[in-house]
Amino acid sequence: MIVIDLQLCKGCGICQKECPNKAVFIENKKAVVRENCSSCGICTRVCPVQAAT
Repeated sequence: MIVIDLQLCKGCGICQKECPNKAVFIENKKAVVRENCSSCGICTRVCPVQAAT
């Protein structure tokens, strides 16, 4: 499962928009990964601050 570094995350929402499983949502200006994450890695490639790993 993908992990979000909350200190790096800016809450831009790019990962949420690009996630094919709709497993990411923004809460309190931070990305949160749901259990239905398939670890496809798309969010890790599109995150401009490398908060998703």
